[in-house]
Amino acid sequence: MSTRSPLRLGSLVAWHRAAALGLGASLLLYALTGWLFALPELGDRRWQDTEHTLSLRDPEAFHRDPGAAMPELLEALGVRARVDRIERSSAGLDVLARRPGLRVELRADTGESIVVARVRRGGPFRAGSALHGTIHYRGGLAFVLWAAVADLSAAALVLFAVTGVLLAWRRSRGLTLALLLPTTAFTVAVVLALGSL
Repeated sequence: MSTRSPLRLGSLVAWHRAAALGLGASLLLYALTGWLFALPELGDRRWQDTEHTLSLRDPEAFHRDPGAAMPELLEALGVRARVDRIERSSAGLDVLARRPGLRVELRADTGESIVVARVRRGGPFRAGSALHGTIHYRGGLAFVLWAAVADLSAAALVLFAVTGVLLAWRRSRGLTLALLLPTTAFTVAVVLALGSL
């Protein structure tokens, strides 16, 4: 009776290498955007500001529900962004919409039918550095892509660990258990410690 594992050594090695490549690529991307975030001298990260004046067709509707009117205003400006913040005051309304590498600040005074919009565009270095913080960004394609990269990185890390343990198990079961037990205990202790913070 054969006790051979149904997992072939060649397929384990292939999965292990694929996970290592995926993990390495995602870590390289994260490191690159982190350097762009931390080192402004790597490139031109200045904002290029333009100011626009827009007329509101229905000022009362805009002041009542600015979120509903924003898609039309952003289209008039020729930009795509998500509304991040709406602040009301006695003087008027301030709206911030953004995406990595782009900020749109709109100001509408109470009772006025004019909106002043300042569009701030960053170059590729500014957009690349902004990706580093998209975990706090609300929606948009950049957020979806960055979240997908983060999820794939986590999956690659788990796959890399599991295939590594299986490869080690095939070589020496005693040594694998000797290494696996303390590392598992350490991991559980770290997770419990982080959970109590």
